[in-house]
Amino acid sequence: MRATPGRALQGLGVPAQLSGPGADHPLAPPAEDGPMSTSPSAGRLQVREFLERLAEREAAAQAEAVRLREQITELSQQLSAAEDVLSRLHITRETILEMTGESSETASGILALSPVYRQILAIVEQAPGGLRVKDICRMLNPDVDHKHTESLPAKLKRMAARGILTEPEPGLFTLPQPGHDA
Repeated sequence: MRATPGRALQGLGVPAQLSGPGADHPLAPPAEDGPMSTSPSAGRLQVREFLERLAEREAAAQAEAVRLREQITELSQQLSAAEDVLSRLHITRETILEMTGESSETASGILALSPVYRQILAIVEQAPGGLRVKDICRMLNPDVDHKHTESLPAKLKRMAARGILTEPEPGLFTLPQPGHDA
């Protein structure tokens, strides 16, 4: 079936009186069965109202597009600033590692720790002489039974194996001392 201008207007919400079979030809008389069919100027009024509403929607869509473009520009500027900060921080990290003789592998290992490992590290940092497993366990989970902390010794051993902590004697964990091999 061929699409006619009348059918196309019906799809846009134009009343049937304006888009029916007689509306295909501009000189066709108005249909006799509609309430607005008594006056040709009434049909033009409805089309004019439709076009005004269409223009309003078009203006609103244009305003939304402008607003979104402005938002994209602002977000692009914020992203660029954040990337600049990230780049400077990366350069600072490399410079510090170079100046201290630390390997980037050890430093990145500390940064890649999960929250539990970071908590353990923070606790051990507060005790220069080191801590026993049971002390670390109490500090991490003061209200938890011993059976719920059975994985802690394994976590501490993993941290010692990675060089994040040292175990100078069985069950005692400390931070690695500068100038000493872990």
